[in-house]
Amino acid sequence: MSSAERGEANQTEGPLLSKAGIPLGIAIPKPIDVQYYTVESVIGIMAILGNLLVLYVISFRRGLRKGHVSSLFIASLAVADLAVGLLVCPFALLNSVGLPKDYTLCISMQCILIWAAAASIYSCVVVSVDRFIAVTKPHMYQVIMTRRKAQALVAASWMLAFIIGFIPAFGWNLGRPEEARCFFIEIVDFHYIAFFFCVVIVPSSLLVAVLYILIFISIRKQLRQGGRNAAANEKPKNKQTISKNAYQNRAGGKRWKSEVQIAKVLFLIVVFFYICWYPLLLYNTIMAFSSVSLPIAFINCMIYLTHANSAINPFLYAIASKEFRHEYKAVFRKLFCCGKKSKDMESSSARAKATSSQEKSEGKSSDTL
Repeated sequence: MSSAERGEANQTEGPLLSKAGIPLGIAIPKPIDVQYYTVESVIGIMAILGNLLVLYVISFRRGLRKGHVSSLFIASLAVADLAVGLLVCPFALLNSVGLPKDYTLCISMQCILIWAAAASIYSCVVVSVDRFIAVTKPHMYQVIMTRRKAQALVAASWMLAFIIGFIPAFGWNLGRPEEARCFFIEIVDFHYIAFFFCVVIVPSSLLVAVLYILIFISIRKQLRQGGRNAAANEKPKNKQTISKNAYQNRAGGKRWKSEVQIAKVLFLIVVFFYICWYPLLLYNTIMAFSSVSLPIAFINCMIYLTHANSAINPFLYAIASKEFRHEYKAVFRKLFCCGKKSKDMESSSARAKATSSQEKSEGKSSDTL
């Protein structure tokens, strides 16, 4: 959602201007801004490669528990980030030179930009809801958040993002520009951007903030009561029961710690997302009600930040999660070791099998409770 054209228009003096303030009669495509093209191209390539890696390790690496429901939500967020690299960055480059000239293609392109942003936002919300249930209701999580429900949530979030993102295509726009060209501010009504900010961004960010506050309150409470709960259990009658209870407590505690770790990783991702998107969306909302403008270089930096969010997320997964870090290393070894199998990869497979069998046994033991 570029605002660079508005800043340029405010700095350009001329007798013939469009309703949006962009000079008329300029050659389309405009001359390329080398710096803008270079930065956007680098961000796009990083977003594509990084998120393809994330989707690969989720889909094919057992170490990340392919069947775990939370993987669906992480994959949804990665797909939204991948769309930024594949679609949003190239469209932004076309937009910067006034292409495409066809009005239908132009408004469809602008809607896809907004759709990708909305999909990322709602993916963050769904991720937060999933972590809230996993941490605050660990014993009921597998009952509440089944794989089918998770798939329905992901599908609903993308559908809602599509509906909101394509509102401009159904009439809430500035109409056909006076010349055959495609600039964001000549097509998209900034009052719609204000609506998007107030109806999508603000409520979702408040909901996410509340959920994570409750999550970390629950974590703190459960850590304090962990020892007390163990002491409060009824004393078993024989050694076999002691062994069984000890195993179940240890297994349940390990599973809960894993859910907490995932919550911390996704909290970092969500916070970083809003830090990246708020400046540009807030500025666009202000522009709907005033003519205040910022230097083009500053506006471009805000655009870079929104797109860079999708390129940096795969690195955040690696920084915050040992599982992702380990799986990344295994993939790179496989790619760059000329097909030579390393002992670490073999041990990774063995650990994955052991983890899978342990999770199955934990599920069976929990069913007997």
